Amino acid sequence: MGHTIFYNDDFVRNRFYDDKCRDHYYEYFGFFPKITEKNINFTLQSGTYWIEFVDYYSGNWAVFFVGALEAISISWFYGLNNFKKDLSLMIGEKYTNSKLFYGWYVCWFFICPVYLLVLTVLSLVNSKPLKTGSYVYPRWAQILGQLMTLSTFSGTLLWAIWLIIRNLFITKRPLIELIKPDFGNWKPLRKSDQLRMNRIHGLAVKQKDEIYEQTIEIEKF
Repeated sequence: MGHTIFYNDDFVRNRFYDDKCRDHYYEYFGFFPKITEKNINFTLQSGTYWIEFVDYYSGNWAVFFVGALEAISISWFYGLNNFKKDLSLMIGEKYTNSKLFYGWYVCWFFICPVYLLVLTVLSLVNSKPLKTGSYVYPRWAQILGQLMTLSTFSGTLLWAIWLIIRNLFITKRPLIELIKPDFGNWKPLRKSDQLRMNRIHGLAVKQKDEIYEQTIEIEKF
């Protein structure tokens, strides 16, 4: 936590010495008090207790659970073969076609999700009231800390609930669509990369896109 405080203050101070940002002095002058106000409680007599509190509850079990959901969504729902094709566009088929690459398959599909879920359960089972030395934090602090931990996961949870409600009551689409790859909305920024992605995933390529691709190839020469 101390590293975060020093980073925030260091970031603002260094920006004052940046030639490109000297014209924005007043912008950062107004930003600095906000950073200081946010971190001032860590410099008071109770600062040690706040640091222990934030350090203990800032991630905890929620970080492991979100990581497990990410691994499951990529390897189980999006599909390892689709993920492999995307990686081949970024790093080349020389690496993704290697036999050693299938070791990553095992990690992404089984080891990582199971390991993170086990850590989540162990973190919940072994959770104990926070204490610093002989001082045990009060009940309200324990509840506040668990709510702070839950807030780490709340974005994922609320977004999933919203998507389910939208598909059931607004768009009237089957829920199975939520766990299928959506190549229409999620794609690379550049047009040339989009065309390469469509081809490697076996998606339809429009005639005007083929003409655009041929034009790009000609311009390279």
